[in-house]
Amino acid sequence: MESHHLPAQLERLVTHLVDPPRDDVLVVVNHDSRSRDDLSKVAALPGVVVRRSPGGYSDGSHIRRYLDTAAWLRDQGLRYEWLSNLSGQDYPLRPPRAFEDGLREDVDGYLLAFPAFSPHSPWGPRLSTTRYHFRHSRLTDKLSPRAQQVARGLQAVNYVQPWVRLTASTGLTLGVRRHDVPFSRDLACYGGSAWCTLREGCVAYLLDYDARDPGLRRYLATTLAGDEVFIQTVLVNARRFRLVQDNLRFITFAGSTNNSPRTLTSADLSSLRASNAGFARKFDTRVDAAVLDALDAALAAAG
Repeated sequence: MESHHLPAQLERLVTHLVDPPRDDVLVVVNHDSRSRDDLSKVAALPGVVVRRSPGGYSDGSHIRRYLDTAAWLRDQGLRYEWLSNLSGQDYPLRPPRAFEDGLREDVDGYLLAFPAFSPHSPWGPRLSTTRYHFRHSRLTDKLSPRAQQVARGLQAVNYVQPWVRLTASTGLTLGVRRHDVPFSRDLACYGGSAWCTLREGCVAYLLDYDARDPGLRRYLATTLAGDEVFIQTVLVNARRFRLVQDNLRFITFAGSTNNSPRTLTSADLSSLRASNAGFARKFDTRVDAAVLDALDAALAAAG
């Protein structure tokens, strides 16, 4: 699990995952080491390990934290059937036991994966090219609403020349065209959501692949949203895993303007209740705590 703020909300989420106490569940929380949040209550929960690691956005840190967690589990000799990565702003829509029971025996992983540069991909070739054919440097982490509006206007430069890209979301990045792109006929680029649920065999393959050839991870650390292609590209190109095109998450970008999922509120409850997903994101108790109260009631009723 990756988190960087909202410790009380994090505790609420983790409590659902480990209560009642079970000896077959381990929750590893990777909290941003730059944060001063007190996670003593989270760490005191049974079956929980809290680790501190640097956070970041579009800098490869998501991939690094995922692989570091997998390596830690391996080095501790901890075997597992499934590894499901969550954010601290996720929340269960079904009791965790029901989520686990729904995972099929004939499946190796649940993740969204599509050819990133296909004309039919949700991103489209233009966005994929901007993300993964340019070396991006972050100019600023945050922009005011006014500065963001100006920066988005400047993005018009992206459509009149092929060498540089300006990207404005929560911050501003400058991309310069690269010629050492690692993708080829033998290593097609696949994209999708970074959030997934994988068997230990898939995770071990990711670790082994990175140990043999860390070049892909290092390359993606200089791109935008490298975490949305690393797992998919490695596992799909392996051609040995049975992967379901469903990451079992309810996530919507409708109404979002900064390349981040829209914060869910009580207005989304009917859609959440109708979803077959195991988890939804993202929630923020500072925006709407009542939606989590309603989900808590539904979880309690489901037993």
